[in-house]
Amino acid sequence: MRGYRVVREVLGEFEGEPVKAFVIWLPMVRGDNEAAARALLAATGDARIRGYWDGKRLAGGAFGRTLRLKLLGLVRATAWDVYLVYPQDVRWTADDPPAPAHWEHQLSGLEGAPPDCDLDPARLAEQVGVALRDVRSPAFW
Repeated sequence: MRGYRVVREVLGEFEGEPVKAFVIWLPMVRGDNEAAARALLAATGDARIRGYWDGKRLAGGAFGRTLRLKLLGLVRATAWDVYLVYPQDVRWTADDPPAPAHWEHQLSGLEGAPPDCDLDPARLAEQVGVALRDVRSPAFW
């Protein structure tokens, strides 16, 4: 829940700017389900947020490979509670998504999740601002 609040806060800093957020919910802990995800999205009322349910963790696996997250030494950890910043012109053209311009996480202790990328709302907003200045229309996941 903290991560979704951070996403909303970051968007709040960019009112009127062409910023979009794509939020993908995965079943990772008890209570994670499609109905709960849809309820959170509906309560937000921000048209710039698009929400998706990934019940099979397919997107989570793809982003885990892109970010090179490891579980037991293997590059196959599921990416969840990650926050990725992309300029608007980036396209997903291969099996796995492209590397983000910037990313943060709440995955302390997972191999491949650097401690200096722990979720920091101010830094995340700063990086969205950088992408906005560079392209004038970023998106982040």
